[in-house]
Formats: sequence, structure tokens, C-alpha cells
Amino acid sequence: MSLDTDESSGRRWLALFLAPAALVFVFLYLGALCLLFVQSLQIYNPGRIVQISGSLTLQNYIEYFGRTLVYYGFLWDTLRIGGIATVISVLIAYPLAYKITRTQRRLLKKTLLTVLVTSFFINSIVKVYSWVIMLADTGLVNGALASLGYDRIRFLGTDLAVAIGLVYFLFPIATMALVGPINNVDQTLEQAAANLGAANTKAFFDITLPLSMPGIIASTLLTYALAVSSFIAPMFLGSGIAPMMSNIIYLRYSETFNYPGGSALAVVLLVTSLSIAYGLNKVLTKRLKGFG
Repeated sequence: MSLDTDESSGRRWLALFLAPAALVFVFLYLGALCLLFVQSLQIYNPGRIVQISGSLTLQNYIEYFGRTLVYYGFLWDTLRIGGIATVISVLIAYPLAYKITRTQRRLLKKTLLTVLVTSFFINSIVKVYSWVIMLADTGLVNGALASLGYDRIRFLGTDLAVAIGLVYFLFPIATMALVGPINNVDQTLEQAAANLGAANTKAFFDITLPLSMPGIIASTLLTYALAVSSFIAPMFLGSGIAPMMSNIIYLRYSETFNYPGGSALAVVLLVTSLSIAYGLNKVLTKRLKGFG
């Protein structure tokens, strides 16, 4: 009887402990998403910023995705560039995270972790402008190409510049997301494989990589979600020529005050990215089972 009472009391305390976080999640996250969806079903009235009425319509979705292919192009570019940046970021992040967790030199480990953590505290505008200076027509990269006798290349306003900026922003996040899962892989398993005659490469692909796959999945999904919703890198490095959906949504809100239209685009981007993330999770999870 006392065990049941203690268990019931523990559940009540747990519920009370989680209640503030649950309230914040419901009202500030789910509530905002519901409001966004309702706003996307409203009719745009120029001059009125926010309007919530009982009459709902699919006019905004039809206008953007039922009458023109332009917004399909923006959506495809967003998903494509975000996907490329995600793959490159994870490919760069994994060896770096592996080095951090496996190196025996404490100074090197502390230095790498310090550099990664410090990058989070640098203002995003400063970081993106550093790449504007690097990739400008008269920037450092083109200056180096000209000094070597090559023609200058136009970077700003291209998908390449946006992808470079996204990778620069995302690979530290992907690295930090991979450090824990790789560190949790028992190194004695690798040592046992080596004692049994397995080469380091074979031990890595047969033991370390499969056991760290959950971390790779989590890092990939996190990085992809941040990539497709990125705003600063496409805005400055894309120069308005290679915009992503976040930039189009921003323009709907800030320049035309078309809140219903901007909300519709935001809902489409949210649903599409969640669907792709769900599909990626399924595919990568099957891959994980294949490793097993």
C-alpha cells in the first residue's frame, strides 16, 4: 500500500515539476502555430495588419501554389540548398567530433571545444558579413584568384554562396550534436576488434559508425531543420537573387504587411520540412537497423 502511495505521490510531484514547461510549450509554441494556421486562412485586406475572423478560405494557398509555379521554385531551392548544406555540415562535423572524443591530448580537445563553443557567441551578422567580405567581387577569394591569374568569380547572389554560409553556421551545431553519441561508444569495443586483428578502418565501419548512427540521425534532422528555416545567410549572401522561403515570408510580412499570405507560406514550409524530416528519420532508422 505504501509503495502505491509513494508512486502516486511521485507522479504528482513529476506532473507539478513539468507543468510550467508544458504550459509554455502549449501556449507559446502550439498556440502560436495554431494562430499562424488560422491567420493563413484569412483574406488579405491591404492596410490591415492582423485580422482574425470566422470566415476561412484557402485563397492564399491557391494564389501561391495553385496558379503559379514560382513559389514551387522557391520551395524547391530552399529544400535543395538546405539538404546540400546539411550533408556537407554532417560530413565535416563527424570527423571533427570523432577527433574531439578520441584524442588523448587534453589541450587539443579543450582547444577544439573552446573554438566550437565560442562560435555560438559570435553575432550572426558579424559572421555573415565576414563571408560577404570574403566572397565579394573585390573580396579576398577573388583577389587571390586574380593574383593567380584566374578570372574573378561571382559568388554573392548565388546558391553556392548561400550554401557556404549555411555550412559555416551549421557545422558547429552538427559537431556538438555528435560529440555526445560518439563519446558514448565504448572504446573497449574498438580495442577488442583491434586485438582480434581488425584494421582501424574496419573497426570504425563495423563498430563505431553503426553505434553512433542515432547521433548522426539526430544531428542530421537538427541541422536540416535549421538549414531550411535559415534567414540571415540567404538574405545577405543571396543578395535577393537566391532567396529562400524564409526571405519570401519576411517580405510578405514586412513590406506588404500581407500576414495571411506570409502565414500560408510559413505553413507550407513547416509542413513540407516536417514531412521530409519524418521521411529522413524513417530512412535513416532503417539504415540503422541494417547496420545492426
